[in-house]
Amino acid sequence: MYTMIVIDFNSMNKTIRYVEEFRKQCNNHDLIHFMIVDNSPKEQNADFLKLEYELKKIIEIDLYKINIYIKRNCKIYYCYANENLGYAKGNNLGARLSKIIWNDSYYIFSNNDLSLTSKFDAYIFDEIFKNNEDIAVIGPRIIGEDGKEQSPHKRVSAFSRLIAYYWFYRWPFRWKPDYDYDGCSKYCYRVMGCFMLVKAKCFELVGGFDPKTFLFAEEQILSERLKKKDYKTYFYNDWTLIHEHGASIRKNDSVLKSEQWAFDSICYYYRKYRNMSYVFMFFAKVNFILYKLIAIFIYKLKILLKEDNTFYVIRKDKRDERT
Repeated sequence: MYTMIVIDFNSMNKTIRYVEEFRKQCNNHDLIHFMIVDNSPKEQNADFLKLEYELKKIIEIDLYKINIYIKRNCKIYYCYANENLGYAKGNNLGARLSKIIWNDSYYIFSNNDLSLTSKFDAYIFDEIFKNNEDIAVIGPRIIGEDGKEQSPHKRVSAFSRLIAYYWFYRWPFRWKPDYDYDGCSKYCYRVMGCFMLVKAKCFELVGGFDPKTFLFAEEQILSERLKKKDYKTYFYNDWTLIHEHGASIRKNDSVLKSEQWAFDSICYYYRKYRNMSYVFMFFAKVNFILYKLIAIFIYKLKILLKEDNTFYVIRKDKRDERT
């Protein structure tokens, strides 16, 4: 049996639609339990769920209330986290509750910003796990809305990710040093955390996700933890998901804030799990500050040029009116 754990933050309508769509597209939905961990600042999503579903029961585990909702044959377990736990702590909580309630063999950690391109068959992944004792994580093919591959990834040096990445990926070549897609199913270093299947006993053996991360680098850290126990990650190319990653981030300040979170988490990963020196970390931080300053300058320059162009168009229109 599987438990699908979905972390929600102020997007319960989207989460419910995703769970319902996934269930419809699943050949064996009776093998999957659904657990939603709500990281939203206010417990208002429970009211929304009551409009869509019937509240059948409330149970309490470790001081957390678990609401059990049912609509037709679809059953959802909902837990309000009381705070924004982020990705790592939120999924750790979902996994802990799942173990107590169901003790399932596998976890599916999933975002709600995904679209299925074909039917999901749990038996395919179950067979891969059972035939390969060393596999702890399986990730499917992930494609962005732009059609570009987002998984799998290689293990790269701190220099590639913390220095070269910001100049060769961001400007101007769009190069990603850790991409490892070649169209084949294979062992890999890591897969995308937006959807991955994880063997429960392995996840518990390594202590789950590192709770000191909030939103980034969780997959790399999990791979390092599993590697120490001789477990591997597998990329499965024959089932595809569409990922809307980054679709909601449009403002430059939001992008930079997200990149700051990513940089801090990745620095933590390289420092704790890859033995990055403090001297290198200092230069990486200086490099990132320089990158941010240039990014802000370019952003403001674009705004200025846009405003000048708008002013020119307005003046031109007025001249046309006079003639």
